[in-house]
Amino acid sequence: MRMVSASVIVVLTFMALGTTSRATGAQETTRRVYISAVDSAGAQITDLTAADIAVKEDGKDRPVAGLEPATAPMQVAILVDDAGLGAFQVGVSQFLQRSLGRGQFAITLLNPQASPIVDFTDDVAALKGALGRLGHRGRLQADGDQMLDAISRAAKTLQQRKAERAVILALTIALVRWAEEHQAAA
Repeated sequence: MRMVSASVIVVLTFMALGTTSRATGAQETTRRVYISAVDSAGAQITDLTAADIAVKEDGKDRPVAGLEPATAPMQVAILVDDAGLGAFQVGVSQFLQRSLGRGQFAITLLNPQASPIVDFTDDVAALKGALGRLGHRGRLQADGDQMLDAISRAAKTLQQRKAERAVILALTIALVRWAEEHQAAA
């Protein structure tokens, strides 16, 4: 099996809540899962088949009903919680450069409250302006509860937009600080 890490849709069918199968009396649900597939050199794999994919849920193998290239644009909500350090500005810039043309992006800055700095757009100038606001802003106290609230709001927004390929990219340094504090105490 090749290393899976091309934007394709894997359609899974497994027993769960959903339509009833007459043969077994059990419930079947089909779910869409988006994956990326690259080889060991990082080149996109374009000839995958359903037989090349293995999926487990709760430790159980699930059959893959189909595999097809993803064509719908992504709707990406980027949430940045960097305590004012500007730590994610370069990474977000690189992500946007690689992803432009594949969807629309919204950027929310936790300062510490969630402040939308650009709504869903594919406009390069608007995204570039938002990136400029992700730079160093002075130290702020990171608050994990604010991130959880921002994720919840982003999920609701994506649901209201009926986003077919909804993505929430949550970037935070709060866990890094927590780990450092607990490691120092040990």
